[in-house]
Amino acid sequence: MSAQRFFAIALVVASSLLGGCAGMDTQLAPRTNQYVVDLPLPQGFERNDRESSYTSDGTSRRIIDVYEGRAHTIKVRNFYITNMPAQKWTPAGETLSGSVYTLTFTKGSETCTVTISKKTGTNWSPPTEIRCVIESR
Repeated sequence: MSAQRFFAIALVVASSLLGGCAGMDTQLAPRTNQYVVDLPLPQGFERNDRESSYTSDGTSRRIIDVYEGRAHTIKVRNFYITNMPAQKWTPAGETLSGSVYTLTFTKGSETCTVTISKKTGTNWSPPTEIRCVIESR
């Protein structure tokens, strides 16, 4: 094998490896039109209206919002860790069980629980599901 051919192959291999690694480090961008004013949502995620609900009595609210989209669960987890404090939510806990992340945040008298997982029972390439529950403590 000539040196020129060797370097050409090495360049192609290195480019593909670096390109794959760079994509894993990118942060998800927030949507500009959120469904809930103080709940950030990554771009590319849409609300599942059948599983979402909202009630308010003027002094407290209970929100269950479910979203589906295509992103790695760790990227979604990182999105919420980064973006919730900008909406005045304080991190209060985090668990990882299997491949399900559960993040807890507090703000005033409210708690927000964000559960991030792959949606089960859909197909061979299930979307990522974000389930957000906001309620009074």
